[in-house]
Amino acid sequence: MTQIPNPQRSNLQAATSFARKNSLRVAIVSVVVAIPCFWQPHVGFGDFPSHVYNAWLYPKVPAGELQGLATSGQHTNILSDVLLTWLIQHTGVDPAQRIVLSLAALLMFWGVFALIGSLRRKTEWWITPMIAMLGYGWAFQLGFLNSFIASALGIWLFALLWRGSRWDWLAAVPIAVLIYVASPWPLAWGAGIITFALLWSRTPKSRQWIWLPIGAVTLAAISFFLVSRWSGEWVRNDLLTISGADQFFIFRARFFWLAVAIAALWAVILVQQLRKPVPDSSAGSLPFHLYVLNAVAVVLLPFSIIPPGYTERFSFISPRLSLMAAAFACVCFAIDKPARWMRAAVWMLALLFFCFLYSDMRQLNKVEARVDELLRTIPPGQRVTALIYYPRARLRELHHMLDRECIGRCWSYGDYEPNSGQFRIRAIAANPYVMWDTKDTAQLAQGQYIARKEDLPLYLIYPCGPRETDLCIRALQEGERTGAIDKLRHW
Repeated sequence: MTQIPNPQRSNLQAATSFARKNSLRVAIVSVVVAIPCFWQPHVGFGDFPSHVYNAWLYPKVPAGELQGLATSGQHTNILSDVLLTWLIQHTGVDPAQRIVLSLAALLMFWGVFALIGSLRRKTEWWITPMIAMLGYGWAFQLGFLNSFIASALGIWLFALLWRGSRWDWLAAVPIAVLIYVASPWPLAWGAGIITFALLWSRTPKSRQWIWLPIGAVTLAAISFFLVSRWSGEWVRNDLLTISGADQFFIFRARFFWLAVAIAALWAVILVQQLRKPVPDSSAGSLPFHLYVLNAVAVVLLPFSIIPPGYTERFSFISPRLSLMAAAFACVCFAIDKPARWMRAAVWMLALLFFCFLYSDMRQLNKVEARVDELLRTIPPGQRVTALIYYPRARLRELHHMLDRECIGRCWSYGDYEPNSGQFRIRAIAANPYVMWDTKDTAQLAQGQYIARKEDLPLYLIYPCGPRETDLCIRALQEGERTGAIDKLRHW
């Protein structure tokens, strides 16, 4: 445990002083935390390869090289894409994606670390393995990098503003701008959390509990508005998602049981805290109330919505919110002077998590290497689509890895970004590079699209054997359904 120096100074000054006095440790920890961004030939899956592909594609659009595509001129949901485009032009594709992913993971790691320091006025180094796991958890693996970076910056924003000086509030302005440029929803989350914390802190201790039911009613009203006005879809979430422990469930059953073990560890620590005398108990603390409030948000808010101006759903709201719940869980359970078995349990769980993660990432790299081999067998500049599954993952469809492999040698015909209305590149007319009808893109991803004459030549990468690396490629014929040649497999 390290006491944050001179809490009378601004949070920014305290953080700067802390980083300077612990510079060697901070540097070493940062290097260790970034290792998963460099330990395999390919890093970042889920939607991330699509971000990389479109970042490479972007300069060609304003240059007039791709007829039928245009730039949107939007100012939000673009931060990671802008970074990727600039880095690709100056460092190349591979260094660019590793730098951006490392930045995202480190922003989340040190953001949660700063959150602990801000709310507890001290830092607990023993909890850092769990924070590292959270940095590479489910939200990171989904590949929604703009949202992930905005969430990390939102955590930084709260850590800076809580009990902050006027200088902290001034320093928060550029962070808020960056959050908006990345993704606006963490700004709304941050405003709500900060408002709750301020109201809680200015209420007599005996009545602070009242803000939880008020917060729940407010969230229920927001949910009603989103469902009724923005076509929200609500789904029932399990206890792992509500608690935030689902962030540690990424691939297959072993990750699920690891997440259960982490949830059990949290429960044991919570029970021990509840047994303490009231002044020392965590149950009445602000971190615990913020944790419960975020868990309630996971329960009440819809899974997806269609905001004004969007043609596609803004989805996976629950995993995004469970990430915030998990961040506050780390604050709640970063207790002072933990028992030795707690330290040992955290390190053991982290070791298992990263061993499991390395194993599955190695297998995904084998799948992408096979995609690379197949693309080498066709002429350059062709339209290509893919049906790629990894049944061990929570999100089994991995066709976006084709996007990354198409950089510089083919066109990813099923790239969803240009016709979604949510990114910098927009498909404004039929073109030979990407589909411009969202319904066609959805059917293509599901293997239900019927190839038309204007689509050809169009190549399909599809499963052709019992293993996930058993992939083949062939040219589609007019009238052929993209899923018709997919051998159905029982995993």
